[in-house]
Amino acid sequence: MYPYTTKVIASIPSCAADLAAVISQTNGIGACAANISLAFQVLALAHSTTFTPAASSSVPICDKAQEFQLITSLHAAPPTVCTQVSPSSTAWFDVLMAPLPEMSAIAASPPCVAAAVAWAASSFPSCDMSYVAYGDIPTGIPVATRITRYLQAAQSLFNASTTPTKTSAAVSTIFDGGCG
Repeated sequence: MYPYTTKVIASIPSCAADLAAVISQTNGIGACAANISLAFQVLALAHSTTFTPAASSSVPICDKAQEFQLITSLHAAPPTVCTQVSPSSTAWFDVLMAPLPEMSAIAASPPCVAAAVAWAASSFPSCDMSYVAYGDIPTGIPVATRITRYLQAAQSLFNASTTPTKTSAAVSTIFDGGCG
């Protein structure tokens, strides 16, 4: 979800302000809002200049062979350092594009995040995964950077002592998947 949502934010400037408003409104309203708040905080940080390098027109758009390389890489098995923190992570896809509860567990493990970033950098094609034929606007950002920045943003937020979602009730809610 995150990589595609970022394109919406990038193409509609008012979305960034709306995103900030949602984050502000969900902070501090209880553990049930923790998942929503953290998700929007990750999205906002990943979209910020902290994890979003300047676009480069020298990054080519992925061709079919590179798309296949990416898909193949995402289906490879992650290392034990990641499967120990998230047992449902049976492929790199599960680590790099994890649902929020799993992303929180993975982000709390610096060795897993480091392994994921290294894996993406060495295994993903060096191209921009944009579908121009379907109206996509090329970002000029390599696919490895686009995908890993969400996990890095989650790690940054999860490890920040001032993050509102760091309360024990919120972290418990994040790990158990919600408020039901």
